[in-house]
Amino acid sequence: GWPAVPSRRVLGIVACIAVGGFVLLHNLLLNSSGFAEHVRLIAGPGSAGYAMFPNTPGGHVQMALASVREIGLVMSWPVFAIGVVAIVMAVAHRAHVLLWMCLPCVSYYLTFISAVRYHYDRFFLGIGVVLAIAAGWALARWVAQPRGRALKMIAIVMVLVYAVGRPVALDV
Repeated sequence: GWPAVPSRRVLGIVACIAVGGFVLLHNLLLNSSGFAEHVRLIAGPGSAGYAMFPNTPGGHVQMALASVREIGLVMSWPVFAIGVVAIVMAVAHRAHVLLWMCLPCVSYYLTFISAVRYHYDRFFLGIGVVLAIAAGWALARWVAQPRGRALKMIAIVMVLVYAVGRPVALDV
């Protein structure tokens, strides 16, 4: 019912395009055994040498904590914190669109990261994009309240300058 949200029909078409693209790009029709081998390699013994965490409950807790650290470093801690607060706000306000956006992030973590048991910062760029969108939603709601708007804008600019300064300083 939101003006910027596509209808169910459009979402269905987009989902069909996504599935079709997946099938086409992974050449499932002509080389399903190659795809199966790729999955076996990633989730099986082929990636065992890369595993950073043991396949134990404790190892998965360590991996989850390290993942949070990676996302915080990728996004900058202030933007990450705003994104997490935004997800909590989305739950409280029943902002289903934002919550549905989180589903691929959770799915990616459970079906890929936890299967291979290793990750690097670049593995979390997509999750960072989703959290940044959520952060933008939360900040827009915050700034829409007129009280202290100038100070709010200054705080947002400071957070963004810090966030942009991190990748700019990488080569330094």
